[in-house]
Amino acid sequence: MKPHRVLAPPFVVAIALLLGCGSSADGPPPPEGQATASPNAPTGSPTAALAFTPDESPTGRGISAAQAQLRQRPNDLRAHLDLAILFMRHQRETADASLMRYAEDVLASARSLAPADAQVRLLSAMVLQDGHRFEQAARIAREVLASDPSDATAHLVLGDAQLELGDYEGAMDSVQAAIDLHPDLRSYNRAAHLRWLMGDFDSALAIMELAIDSGSPRDPESSAWCFVDLGSMFLHRGDEARALASAERALSLVPSYLPGLALRARALAHRGDTSEAIEILAAVVERKPSVEDLLRLVEWHEAAAEPTAAAQRLAQAERLAQDDPRPMALWLARRGIQTERALALAEAAAEPRSDIATNDALAMAHARAGHHEQAQQAMQRALSLGTADANLHLHAALVDALAGRIETARRSLARAEAIDPAADPSLRAELQQRVGAA
Repeated sequence: MKPHRVLAPPFVVAIALLLGCGSSADGPPPPEGQATASPNAPTGSPTAALAFTPDESPTGRGISAAQAQLRQRPNDLRAHLDLAILFMRHQRETADASLMRYAEDVLASARSLAPADAQVRLLSAMVLQDGHRFEQAARIAREVLASDPSDATAHLVLGDAQLELGDYEGAMDSVQAAIDLHPDLRSYNRAAHLRWLMGDFDSALAIMELAIDSGSPRDPESSAWCFVDLGSMFLHRGDEARALASAERALSLVPSYLPGLALRARALAHRGDTSEAIEILAAVVERKPSVEDLLRLVEWHEAAAEPTAAAQRLAQAERLAQDDPRPMALWLARRGIQTERALALAEAAAEPRSDIATNDALAMAHARAGHHEQAQQAMQRALSLGTADANLHLHAALVDALAGRIETARRSLARAEAIDPAADPSLRAELQQRVGAA
């Protein structure tokens, strides 16, 4: 793997975010000739987006003002972009999936005004990424870069897509290019995430501090997201105290911020406060149900001896698994149940992406199905960056244990327990029975 200057350990210090730091609705206008289309340009009015009634939050008030501007200037491209960005930002803040549809309504109108405009195309690519259409998003970003290699946002959009597609070298190059062009919260966040994926926590922490220091009070959500990323890194090391502190920082910036609440719940569960964790995460899934969070609730309800509640949450997760198969595939494989279904779900998840988490789920599903060679290949892809994730190493241990590679499994188990001795107690117990104590 070739070196990457900022992605290497940063000596200058004493990775959703695409809308922050200069790309937000209150940022600078596009270059002259791009901000406002011809007064006679055709437009398909974003009827649904203009009819939307926003809430009274700061971003909601911004949406209301942007709607008024667009009504006054229906052929103004800048007015379209401002409104689309605010819808996308509010979707992150509230987890209301319908807001992304309003953003796309505005962008469809913007494309009728200026189909070649770079910002219109990149915002459209972000919508594609939200729908897991990573190849299409990458194609758009490359087309923008072919016209303007100095577009930092295009490099970040491309890097995000490359990361999901498993092109880690490409993602590193893209993020490095963005940092070289415009170091800001967006690029530093992604660099920190990549350093964490590469197993370098200290560098990831230092770069994330750069991201947080680059935040703007005009865009608190982007800074809140950085604190959630930071807390997740701490939690992967078993440090629930720092994870909780990071969650509180995120929630102080954006009250009732769902990613912050979910992080708080995970950290509380990690330290054994299961009842409080259930209460918090239940509130999260009421606003934004996800397979991953619902399956967490299943396990927490089971730990609390609440089988009826666990069954209800599992039924909810099952209804969503068709559209989000990866968490269910991994959950079934961890438990060693419904092996054929787990493999089918993992293979479905692997169709649009080939990132670490998807290869992890695929490896586990193949291993439980007795496909040991395929399992090892997928796990090698999942481990290719050296990510210091205890769960990932527990899964590697299971892949090896099921294939009869006992000594290798013991080493992976020891590695997992060195990172976080409290990770996945049920799987650790199974592994200790299969290979003996690490």
